[in-house]
Amino acid sequence: MTRMTKESLEAKIKKAEERVARTGETYNAACEELKNLRNRMAAIENETLVEAFMKSNKTIEEEVTFFESDMKSEDVGPKPKRRGGRRRKTTE
Repeated sequence: MTRMTKESLEAKIKKAEERVARTGETYNAACEELKNLRNRMAAIENETLVEAFMKSNKTIEEEVTFFESDMKSEDVGPKPKRRGGRRRKTTE
């Protein structure tokens, strides 16, 4: 195995640091784009919800009651079935 000189190691380290910095910038840009896209999706969903509310003949209190009761019914649902049977005690 060949030994690397201090200078060649420093050059490789510098290149690696530059690559990490570029990758970090690309990552940050991708995260910002994702955040913006999710915000736009949320705005569309909110607009759809407001339009549906405006078309309904219900009061805000009726709508809130509906949403609150729907959330409670989801929480109370049946418990998931356990997989496998009961374990039998072995007597030895």
